[in-house]
Amino acid sequence: MKTSKMILIISLIFCGGILIVFLLKDNSKKEIKILDCEQIYELEDLQPGFIDFSESNAKKGVGICLCEKFLRNREQKYKVEILKLYNEVGIIYPSFEKGSKIDSVCNNRTYVFFKQFNL
Repeated sequence: MKTSKMILIISLIFCGGILIVFLLKDNSKKEIKILDCEQIYELEDLQPGFIDFSESNAKKGVGICLCEKFLRNREQKYKVEILKLYNEVGIIYPSFEKGSKIDSVCNNRTYVFFKQFNL
């Protein structure tokens, strides 16, 4: 009888600890990870009428990281992900698309993946 009560108490303490950790977890931080590049960003509580660029900027940071890795080893897996991000969040310059699109994007990565600021 004592053993079952002891197991019950330990189980309740353990479950209570898990519940407390879950409730205190900071849900405002998010992570974007593509291949071996990652960015952590915080969701901001903006006033109505303002735009939150934090997720977009995190994706752009990942795009810059992927370009740097692509320029080092030219692996196809980086190229595919860079072009996806370019079409999703990159600033599209028609002059960058002459010749090899991936080389133009990566050589001009700071312009293509320009981070925006919340106003």
